[in-house]
Amino acid sequence: NADIWVWLQLAARFDPAAAETLYYALGPAGPLYLGLGGLAVGLAWWRRRPPLGPTLLALVVAVALALELRWLGEQLFFRAPPAVQEAENPVPTYWQERWPVGTSFPDRHALVAAALAGVVAGGWRALALPAQVVAAAAAVTPLYFGVAWVSDALAAYILGNLAALGAWYAVAQFVPSAAAAVPGPLAASAALPDSAHSGTWAAYLPESAFRAS
Repeated sequence: NADIWVWLQLAARFDPAAAETLYYALGPAGPLYLGLGGLAVGLAWWRRRPPLGPTLLALVVAVALALELRWLGEQLFFRAPPAVQEAENPVPTYWQERWPVGTSFPDRHALVAAALAGVVAGGWRALALPAQVVAAAAAVTPLYFGVAWVSDALAAYILGNLAALGAWYAVAQFVPSAAAAVPGPLAASAALPDSAHSGTWAAYLPESAFRAS
């Protein structure tokens, strides 16, 4: 019922002029992906922490995991999106052709946007909130076009962030200089005695993490 109610609220307000702006600003046209990915690459090149190499690897792994989750969802939990399932669809055929629909769960666009935003948030905590706000707005955009249900877009947003977290963690196992980008409970290991950090990725956490603990 929540899925249908949210879709009806957005569908009733569909405007082709606004759709054009949303499609290029927050949709799958490409600028959103290039913006988030370029932000991560640019910051890594400029600030060198995390280094550029690990950041590029984290981006690739995060997007690959997101697309794999999309494929698994499509194979195991196929669900028709509103544009297909609902007979009275106010979205014009032109837009349905520009943004092809497949399965609603999990939404590909929300997955990739959240994965890219998660990489930015993991590498530069000061940008975590802005990046997540952009990703959340991108996750809402498919709802406006009838490409995904709200529950599926929310699930995709969460899965995309988990893919980014997993990507940073995986990269940190092989590239110690990227370990500082991995947020979460593992940072608590910094509270152990100095000798306990020897040979672990926690030894590469910034000194501020030890002082904070």
